[in-house]
Amino acid sequence: ENKEYNKFVNELKRFDPVAADITYLEEVSEEIQAAKEEIDNVFNEERKNKIISKVEKLLKRSRAKSRKLKEAMIDKGGLKDKIEAINAEEKETGTVKSQIRLNMYHFYMKKYYEANKT
Repeated sequence: ENKEYNKFVNELKRFDPVAADITYLEEVSEEIQAAKEEIDNVFNEERKNKIISKVEKLLKRSRAKSRKLKEAMIDKGGLKDKIEAINAEEKETGTVKSQIRLNMYHFYMKKYYEANKT
């Protein structure tokens, strides 16, 4: 029983990198929003260019992270496929573990889409 519990906990840890990437995207989104507000209040052309440069770098990194995250979650062999395969193996659709997996997947997909609004 304890072995089964540890296996399930380790399985749920697959979401840790996803959560970290989404947190990064959320932080970048906030930084970009702050930069938009700052640029509206800056009249010095050199300062505006620095802000624009910073935003461009953030966007480039966040787009790459977003693509990686999409692949990890949605693409073939991603979390969605792994969850479906595990649930199919258990043969008991509707088990608590199945619901936890699906809920976590849906939770992080929602956060992923919200983080990509910017």
